[in-house]
Amino acid sequence: MGDANNSAPLVSGDTGGTPLKLALREAQDFIFRRSFWWLHGAGIVMAAVAGPFHTMQNLTLQGRFLYWTIVILTLGILITTVSIVARAINRDRMHWVPVIVLASLAATPIGLAFVWLMNIVVIGLPADPPGLPLLSYVAVPMVLINLIVNASTEADRRELARRRDFESRFGARFETESHPPANDLVPALPEGSVMPLPAIEPLPEPAADAVPLLFEKLPEELGQELICLRAQDHYVEATTTRGSDQVLMRLSDAERDLGRFDGMRVHRSWWVNLDHVTDMARTENGGTELTTTNGMVIPVSRGQKAALREALDERRKAAE
Repeated sequence: MGDANNSAPLVSGDTGGTPLKLALREAQDFIFRRSFWWLHGAGIVMAAVAGPFHTMQNLTLQGRFLYWTIVILTLGILITTVSIVARAINRDRMHWVPVIVLASLAATPIGLAFVWLMNIVVIGLPADPPGLPLLSYVAVPMVLINLIVNASTEADRRELARRRDFESRFGARFETESHPPANDLVPALPEGSVMPLPAIEPLPEPAADAVPLLFEKLPEELGQELICLRAQDHYVEATTTRGSDQVLMRLSDAERDLGRFDGMRVHRSWWVNLDHVTDMARTENGGTELTTTNGMVIPVSRGQKAALREALDERRKAAE
């Protein structure tokens, strides 16, 4: 798992269920993806044709399609939501595989009760308590399908993280094939002659009153007294002195035009306005964290610890 500081701990300043709200929003986005419906649609077709668990003997083909549509979509939405919330609570403390297995098992009793009731209402089976066969029938597919879906999601997240790391290192993406060799760019000149250089026009200065893109997306009632930014998958959680909210953008894009703030990236997932830093201290496990004016505790990565301490010392000396 690497640097212990890279796993973002629960933040004391996260009030109002903000991490849960973000996880539920991510679950909603995932459920509306085309891949979600393709996967579950394929499962519905296979289950309706195969007719497992007494459905072949007790239901027509149309009845089996209706039965499995209700069961598979309900269980799919359930385990998707539970899994994303579990990953949000875990925040990279554990590997994602045991987290997903535990989340699937935690959702199994609900899924088991739902299938049991469906069997009583739709098929008319005896209302006996569900036994081991029904438990394995529900639990095993929930765990396996959830692992497959989250493996795909994890691959997407790693690819997104790789692209973000590349862009943060080199500024922008580029294709080497689009750049012809240098010799093709420079025309042949007579010996001793000098090639005139084209006039270079200065880049336009940004307007002094230009509103950063971040504040265009944030609700006006949050104001513009920024405390910190936090990367949350495809979102950025912005915290001001009036509250916090998430916007759909990258952290690097959000911080790009915040030059009027005396801030810095203290962690791969955190940007902090130094005007709102009240303390910097070591943690019990040897890491470093800082505290902001609104009581948030934010991790500091090892690579940024010295730069942050130097910046805080300069501010302290300037204030004396």
